[in-house]
Amino acid sequence: MSPALNRPTDLLKHQAMGRARADRGTPLAQDYPRTPMAQAHPGSPKAQALWVALGLSALLHLGFFFTPWAGLMQPSRPKLPSSLELVFVNAQNDLPPLAPEVLAQAPMSGGGDDRAGARYRSPYLANRLAKDSAHHQALMDEVLKAEQLQSHAERLAKKQQVPEKPGFDLEQARELARLQAQIDQRMGHLSNMPRRLVYGVNAKAVSWAAWADRWVEKIERVGTQRFAALARQARFDRVLVRVDVDRSGRVMKLEIHQASRYPELNQAVQDIVRAASPFAPFDAAMRAEGDVISMVRWWHFTREGLRTDS
Repeated sequence: MSPALNRPTDLLKHQAMGRARADRGTPLAQDYPRTPMAQAHPGSPKAQALWVALGLSALLHLGFFFTPWAGLMQPSRPKLPSSLELVFVNAQNDLPPLAPEVLAQAPMSGGGDDRAGARYRSPYLANRLAKDSAHHQALMDEVLKAEQLQSHAERLAKKQQVPEKPGFDLEQARELARLQAQIDQRMGHLSNMPRRLVYGVNAKAVSWAAWADRWVEKIERVGTQRFAALARQARFDRVLVRVDVDRSGRVMKLEIHQASRYPELNQAVQDIVRAASPFAPFDAAMRAEGDVISMVRWWHFTREGLRTDS
């Protein structure tokens, strides 16, 4: 018993206070429930299991926060198709571009102020590049075969001029005549095919950049003037158009590769090309490179007028 309660009067007072608290419903200190941490002895198995569970939970939370889940959950960005745009540069240098991005009237490496690097892209242009590259490769194969035949014919001719034994070799003469006929046939086939100026992926300086810029300016100016009536009717859409122009500036062919949902715009394309033609003839540099130029562009009919891009 506590020394403070040795006297009978103090003991009676303490018991009376306990009964009063019980009557009021006030719990005593020993009546409060104890937590598992308070119930468990630090060295007991229950306390050890509780500490292990808390440690594992902390490790799992830390691992979740420091694992690069965001990088794994982000979808991969699709690669954009490579295409070249026709631009003008206000300077030039003699350094050939290592990875050309656009066509221009002069070569330039390491210039420009385009920070965003955003240009219009067209899936049709990539397909067109592949087709033109295949056509160009076929022409190169024809030229290579013709050169090989010519070289073989020259060797036979030299062999006939200095025969190993006297007398006329009829078999070699026939072989020479046959090779010469094949050469003439292939060269005639190549000469009848027009040389087409195409969009090459290995682009450097091109002689027709200024001509193409004037063509675009004229088409957009005439188109904006003639589109005013349709613009008032809210006819806005885009059309993929290919226009072939020969060296004299005449339109050889006009094709609509992706038509508009409005027939009026498809007809407007033909009217605009007809009104804008003829175009400027090729200069000497363009004539040396090709006979036909193909202008493949998207025609955007907007509220402000006609705008084209590749």
